[in-house]
Amino acid sequence: MTERVREYHRLGIGEFALTGHPHAEEAYWFGEGVLPLLRDAGLWRRPGAADGAAGPRRRCRPRPGCGR
Repeated sequence: MTERVREYHRLGIGEFALTGHPHAEEAYWFGEGVLPLLRDAGLWRRPGAADGAAGPRRRCRPRPGCGR
């Protein structure tokens, strides 16, 4: 996933419209599974974070499949 996003980034594409279903579960999956990979690759930072700092991490709410 990160390599594909990196390819798009090299082409100048910086924003994506992504969708999944069910929406809440896909949003948690993306936030907890994909965004950390993109952050570690230098392709994403938390909005409002100064100098790329991660800022406070919010934990997912307890739900099936959350892993907590």
